Amino acid sequence: MTEVALDRTILVSLIEEYGVGRLQDLSEAPSGWADPTLGQTAVTVELSRGRVIARFDSKRAELEVKREVDLALFLNKHGFPTALPLEDRRGRHHREVAGRQAVLFRPIDGLVQPLSALLLPHMEACGRAIADLQALARTYKKGVEGRHGFEFVAERWLKLRDRLPPFFRKVARTLNDEIEYLGGSLEGKLPKGVILRDLEPERLLVKRDKLVSLLHLGGVCRGKYIFDLAAAINTLCFVAGAFDLKRFENLLAGYEAVRPLSLAEWDTFPSELRLAATRTTVRRLDEAVTGPLARSTVAAIMRETVTPGAAGGELPFGARAFLDGYDRLLTLRREREGGMDELLLAMATGYDYRKYQKIRAPQRRRSKIS
Repeated sequence: MTEVALDRTILVSLIEEYGVGRLQDLSEAPSGWADPTLGQTAVTVELSRGRVIARFDSKRAELEVKREVDLALFLNKHGFPTALPLEDRRGRHHREVAGRQAVLFRPIDGLVQPLSALLLPHMEACGRAIADLQALARTYKKGVEGRHGFEFVAERWLKLRDRLPPFFRKVARTLNDEIEYLGGSLEGKLPKGVILRDLEPERLLVKRDKLVSLLHLGGVCRGKYIFDLAAAINTLCFVAGAFDLKRFENLLAGYEAVRPLSLAEWDTFPSELRLAATRTTVRRLDEAVTGPLARSTVAAIMRETVTPGAAGGELPFGARAFLDGYDRLLTLRREREGGMDELLLAMATGYDYRKYQKIRAPQRRRSKIS
């Protein structure tokens, strides 16, 4: 827990501002309520009547937190399953506390599960949630920013590649080749809007076979809808070193039940999958090489690459995140086994199969005759 969270005086004052009861006790918040990559921590606050989750942001500016809170309020109003920020006595939904942005939530009955424990109904629910958010956010008028597209990925890679240790020469050649390929294969004129971008297991609150809530919306930005779907498939359908076709089919079925893909989107699907994997690989490599734990993380990557399994599965998060992302990219490039042939077949035939689905075509509005 952060020093702020442990300071009872500060928390007592914060709780008083919200009028939710008297502070009784503190404990670590359940998994998923904070995103460490965004500099977040969270605690469970036991109150005289019930409990709340207090989340603290140490890295993000007030405007970034406000954007996330505003979107969460909008989505909750329209029935989308995400955590609802509480309102204080003055009508505010976030506060600055000792230089950190604080947001309070009511706990939600559910658990964050590891990727391997997620079920096929969870995949279908995730696909539906992605499409639901895209549809709802079309009427969202407030600003949503985010840099994640090809230009940003290429720019980040160009800044990083000359700083890589010599050990990563092969990785650098792969990423150079991938950036060149993507530069000529991506389609820009596709439907765009607000997207989730990073739908990771750590953000999914589930109960039995139901998706209960998406926790924190810090990764939400504007981009291509097909990229959003591709990023989720990369993250949720790649298990134990291979793409799981059943997960892919269920996630896609949930998505298309709300928003069927166009032929142009089917055509560019494989390239968007590779873009999502390239983005993750570059991001994780940047964090591994330049982050505060760079020396130990790079050493762990080198040991695992030279002698797989030498660490007994106990790799630092940064090392495991990079290696998993790089394996996905190599699988999508068909440089290693991992279920890519099955995925390509499903994508190649997906649009034709859609003709046999009972999807009601939208009716055209009659133009008014003046």
